[in-house]
Amino acid sequence: MNFTSATPTQARETARWAANAGLENYLTAAIMVSVPITGKDEALILYSGDKAVFRRHHETLRVLAGNADFLGVDHGLAPLFDVRMLEVFFAGMTSSVHAAAMMRRSGDASARTFVPYALGILSILPDTLEAIAADIDTATDSGDQDRVEMELAALEHIVDTGRAAGLATTLAESMRDLADRTVSAGDGHLGWSKVFDHMPRRLRLSWHAARWQ
Repeated sequence: MNFTSATPTQARETARWAANAGLENYLTAAIMVSVPITGKDEALILYSGDKAVFRRHHETLRVLAGNADFLGVDHGLAPLFDVRMLEVFFAGMTSSVHAAAMMRRSGDASARTFVPYALGILSILPDTLEAIAADIDTATDSGDQDRVEMELAALEHIVDTGRAAGLATTLAESMRDLADRTVSAGDGHLGWSKVFDHMPRRLRLSWHAARWQ
């Protein structure tokens, strides 16, 4: 079992190395909980690779985490889910710290005062994530519940408020720019899931030009 944190590409490369080295019964794993929770029923560890190996050792793996989930034969899947979950987690933590800084500088309010309201807005996130995932997988974006053009205005307010407080607004700007990109493409009347189709790819540099692909 390889529990080393890695990118999907690194995990696949390591799995190929293991196969070439003659290592059998090899699985890639991603631990999704902190140390104190490891070994408990509520703990989660993700696995990918040889399904037969996972099935054979499933009961042993559940000693490490009550939730031992197999994602598929691609060794890159466990770290892929890992980085996706961490992106959501770190984005949430970072936005909460940024919100606290805005409140401190704009209204002299404590971070704890804001927590109940942050938890309130987060309470609608599970249903929102389900709806967005369904829209992306089925390529349907009705705009019945929300519109990107409306959300663009809200994101502009976040950027303006952060700047007025003297703070960097990089995270908010990236969200604002994504919404603006979607509206400019003529899809502002559709829901937020439509930004999936307008997500910019990484900057590719060539000898002749540098542009967003």
